This record gives sequence, C-alpha cells and structure tokens, in this order.
Amino acid sequence: NDYPMEFIFDTISLRLKCLSSRRGRMEQDSNSNNDDSRRVEGTPLFLIPYTNNTSNDFFIWPIQCRLVNIKHTKPIVGIYKGPSKPNDPNLFFEKFVADIKRIMSNGGVFYHGNKFPLYLKSFIADAPARAFILNHRSHTSNQPCSKCKISGMRHEGHYIFLGVNHTLRTDEEYVTCLDDDQGMVSQVPFEYMHLVCLGVMKKLLSAWVHGKYSRFSKLSATAIACMSRRLEKFKNYCPSDFARRPRSLDMCMKYKAIEFRQFLLYTGPVVTCGILQQEVYIHFLFLHVAIRILTCASPSEAYLNLADYVLKKFVIRSENLYGPTFISYNVHSLIHLIGPFQLPARVNGITYSNFLSKELPALLEDIPLEGRRVMWYQHDGAPSHNARCTREILNIKYPDMWIGRGGPRAWPARSPDLTPLDFFLWETIKEYVYHLLTFEKLSTIFAQIEATLNSRPLCPISNDPHDYDVLTPGHFIIGEPLNSFPEPDLIETPTNRLTRFQLLSQMRQNFWKRWSHEYLTTLQNRYKWQKPNYSEIKIGALVLLNDKDLPPLRWRTGRIIETHVGSDGYVRVVSIRTLSGITKRAINKICILPIET
Repeated sequence: NDYPMEFIFDTISLRLKCLSSRRGRMEQDSNSNNDDSRRVEGTPLFLIPYTNNTSNDFFIWPIQCRLVNIKHTKPIVGIYKGPSKPNDPNLFFEKFVADIKRIMSNGGVFYHGNKFPLYLKSFIADAPARAFILNHRSHTSNQPCSKCKISGMRHEGHYIFLGVNHTLRTDEEYVTCLDDDQGMVSQVPFEYMHLVCLGVMKKLLSAWVHGKYSRFSKLSATAIACMSRRLEKFKNYCPSDFARRPRSLDMCMKYKAIEFRQFLLYTGPVVTCGILQQEVYIHFLFLHVAIRILTCASPSEAYLNLADYVLKKFVIRSENLYGPTFISYNVHSLIHLIGPFQLPARVNGITYSNFLSKELPALLEDIPLEGRRVMWYQHDGAPSHNARCTREILNIKYPDMWIGRGGPRAWPARSPDLTPLDFFLWETIKEYVYHLLTFEKLSTIFAQIEATLNSRPLCPISNDPHDYDVLTPGHFIIGEPLNSFPEPDLIETPTNRLTRFQLLSQMRQNFWKRWSHEYLTTLQNRYKWQKPNYSEIKIGALVLLNDKDLPPLRWRTGRIIETHVGSDGYVRVVSIRTLSGITKRAINKICILPIET
C-alpha cells in the first residue's frame, strides 16, 4: 500500500488522568450512572496533509468516548488511519474492548483520587459505520434498518421504505442469532447529525430549491431569492452562539451540518413562512417541532409522545408531497429516533420501596392490555420482601401476563448494565400482536363492514324539500337506518397506542374513508364533453355530497335550490341546501338520488 495503516490507542484511564489535571471535579448525578457512549465516524478527510500521499485521500476513524458525569469531556481513545476503512471490526475494537473489560474487572476507574464504576450505555455511529461495526446490511440494501424488519422496494434505482408500522427487532434476536444480518438494537440509537441534519433537512432543501423529488414542492426563482434575502438579513442579528452565520440558498447543498441544524431549529420556520405552500410548510413544521423537543435536555413524557406522533405524520405525508423516492433510509429512520418507552428512571434504596408501594400500581393500570402480554418485568438483587410484594401485586393484577424470575414465564438473561436495587419496567409492543385477529374480532369487523355497505343511500324517502332522509338497504334489514356510536378519529393514530377495541375501530374507519370516497366517485356523472341530463338536475332533487370528515355510516345530503348556467348555456353549478347551510357544487361533484343499481 502507498498509505500504510496506523492505529493509536490510549486507555480510558490514561485519558481520564490527563483530563483530571485540566478539568474540575466530577459532577455527581444521583439519577444516573456513569456511562460511556462510543462514537465512531467513517469519513474521508481531505484537509489533513500526509507527507507520503500527495492526494490526501486517506480515511480517519476515531473511537471517541463521552463520559456523561464529566462535563465537556469527549476524549479520543483510539484513531485509525489508512487508505480505506478498517477491514475487521473485531480488530478495530480489540484494544478498546480489552480496556473496558479490565476496568470492569477492577471495579471501576479512578478520577480525582476516587474510584467510580464504569457502565457502557450506548453505541453511536452514522449509518455506514454502524452497519460495519455491528455487521449488518448497509443503508443501501433492501433491509438496512437495525430497529425494525422493514423490507424496501426498488423504485427508480433506489430502495424506498414506506409505512411506519413494522415489526420491531429485539435484543433477544441478536443474542439468539435469529437474524444473522442484524446486530444489537436497544443500545444503538440512531445518530442525529447525519440522519436529520445532513440527511432529511438536506433532502428537504434540495426538494424546495432544485425540485429533485417532485415538481409540486419546487419553489420558483423569485421565492428562492426571497428566502435567500431573509437569510442574508439574519447575518446582522446572528448571535455568537452560532458557529456559522446564515448563507444564501444558492449554497444550500454545501451547507455544513451546523447550518442545516440552524435552518431546521431556528431560521427555517421564519424564512419559509408565507413562501412554501401551506401543506409543505406544515409538513416542515412537523419535523421542526419534533427535533426541537428531542434536543431539549429533559423533555416530558407528553412531549416525547408528541414528537413520536409528529415524526410518524412527517414520514406518512412525505410520499404525497415529495413522491416515493423521497422515502429513503434516512426518512424512514425518523420513526426510530425515539427509543423504546421506559418506565421509570432508575431508583434504589428507600426510593425503590416508595415506588413499589405507591407508584407501581398506578403505572400498571396505565399499561394497555395488549402491552401487558409482552411486558418484561425485572428486578435484580432486590430485598426478598420487596421482591415478594412485587410478585404479589403482579399476580393479582396480571396472573398470566407478566414475565419475571418468579412469574409464570421466564425472562431473558440479565442485562450487563443492571445493578442491584435497580428497577426496570418497560413495554415493547410488537406489530404482530396488532395484526393477528381472533375469530370473534374478525367476525366483528366483517359485521361492521357489512353495516357500512348497507348504509349507502338509495333514494329519498319523500319529496318534501325540507326532508333530507334517504332510504338505505338497512331499512329492508332492520326497518330503520343503520347507526353507530360516535368515536374519536383514530385513522392516523399509531397502532402501538391503540387498545384492541380501538384497533378494530381504526380498521373500520380506514375502510369507511376509502370506500365512501371511491363509491361516490363511481356515482358521479361526467358532463364535461356531453350535454347534462336536465331531467335529473332540477330544483328540489336530493343529492349526495362528498365529505371526507364524516364518521362511518353518515352521509351528507342536500336539496338543490338553484341552478347556475355556464357560458355554454348548460347548467354547470347548483346551489344546495344542507343541514349545515347552503353550498355551491359543480354538477360533476354531486350524486343525484335515486341511484339506479
């Protein structure tokens, strides 16, 4: 090789010793343990000169650690340099793993003369480095996601990943090698800079400025110039907290990650206001709100739920606004930015006993029934009295639906980061639980669909101009119109937040929304190239109107009170009185009763 491979490694203890001579004392946090988050980057550097290489096209891969309880410390413990990325991840991490094992066997690491235990919490890397280190498929394959089992579809030379509800991967599959293509799950969060800033935000700007994915969202040259002028004005008011000042959109494809971040979190909502189309602007605000929440130091559970909801809304609406090509691996990964739901934070000692007697019963009440079926309960090293009380509570509330050492089902092996007197309660809702229906539930949904079909209007009951009632097939079955109880709109609610009854309601609402729209479309007459049938279009005729916001089994009806003639002498628009008022509709947007079928 023209560029010899080099690897330099410093032990964590040595790096902490150097930090100890420069940094202040360690800030204690009673609610969290020391943890070590490894960061791996795989990026070619072109700015660092190398005396034996005139092209400077070598790779630098650092192993950087972050010690949460020591402020402003991100020591680099290892650096690899070579003409390509490391060939073997085991060799790349060999010295690091040996150093971690030595520290743990010695009971911790010394800092400021005190010995502190060291815990591994997470592994952070961009997509290519994460796939290489964990030895799973890369982001350019059809199954790249380390969080769920989505399978991409080939579209215009790229893989696209549609939908938000997919079967999640688990740590147990990795331990038991159920899937040889995937690695660790829960302790490998997705990395924010490459995923959101250099990934999704860059895609949005390329769609607006260059029209890369859809002509619908492309801005005109005038609009782009207006946004650039707004960004230029911000230069004079940009505080020193920002490392870079805003630049014109002409340079947007050369923005650094911090510039994309500045646009997403600060300047973007102001710059794009009144310029982007309303749908596109609201779609962008979904991402803005979610990332603002996730970048907060300690967002509440309610805000995290909101962020999870709007991120999924962002992914779902992306296809309609930008086309399927926009739904790349980065866009799909947004639904995994918020990890598994954990309740509560670590507690120990007296706090553990208080939690056991007061908070645990209330928390168990809030867990959905289907969530309890896959709930894992774990307590390690707890006093026997507390363990016995916990088992009694769980046996009373969920005799066959909890997993534990003393419960009806065995739990997986103990996680390495759990310590004595720690208490964990978390739930993992798997997609298959929500997609498999029992015979009774399937019969229920079929009966509801049958009721939906039999609610369709056939003809007016009377000729009274103030009577909007219609005759339906339901009148011949039960002697009266079919009705349903009012329910909240659940169509866009994530599946993992629904109870079993709500899931059935969501299925029925989805069927109603699509069928009612398509059914009315088939009934509408097209008069663009032919003379309208005036025998049907007359004052007092009962018509059906399309209203996508109506709940199942409800149809919007009205009576024609006035006709409007077009420039060609034919009736093209009618005025209709409904229960909510008077509206105007084109004649090709109404369905005149009776329906002859």
